[in-house]
Amino acid sequence: MSETANSWLNFLASQGAALTAEDQAGLPDFPPLASAKRGFLSALTHLGVIAASGADAEDFLHNQLTNDVLGLDESTVRMAGYCSPKGRLLATLLMWKTGDQILMALPRASLPSVMKRLSMFVLRAKVVLKDVSDELVLIAGVTPTVDFVPPRPWMKIAKDEGALFRVPDALELQRFIWAGP
Repeated sequence: MSETANSWLNFLASQGAALTAEDQAGLPDFPPLASAKRGFLSALTHLGVIAASGADAEDFLHNQLTNDVLGLDESTVRMAGYCSPKGRLLATLLMWKTGDQILMALPRASLPSVMKRLSMFVLRAKVVLKDVSDELVLIAGVTPTVDFVPPRPWMKIAKDEGALFRVPDALELQRFIWAGP
């Protein structure tokens, strides 16, 4: 186990966490920060994707989510929240437009309940919601400054092979997500 993972375990123990050997076995072996600054890729297997399509998809999602969906275009990506009628945040998601679909990445654990709740409000709207988690791969990347990522956070570059979008930088490194088949 790396020094970073050991530091994390020591911190958790100092805060009163009781970790078993089974708990510790699932911890990733984080690279030291110096090597992370050279860049790395990581599969985002904990995220699932919902696709919304149909003539009313934009209007429907605009009325259901916390961010503007009507202004979403092919070159941008946005964060949004999905709330209960009382305003309690149920899920956060990353959304982008690809062709006639609006794709929303969110934790796989939340996906079934969010799809169920969204489906309850479709009513007569011409919207089709589909779990496309098994059709798309999401990969996160961190890299020093390079030319292949979009120039600013929340921008997207779309190709036939998928979409590359930049998210806010961290530790002076560019962060991006690639979504593709």
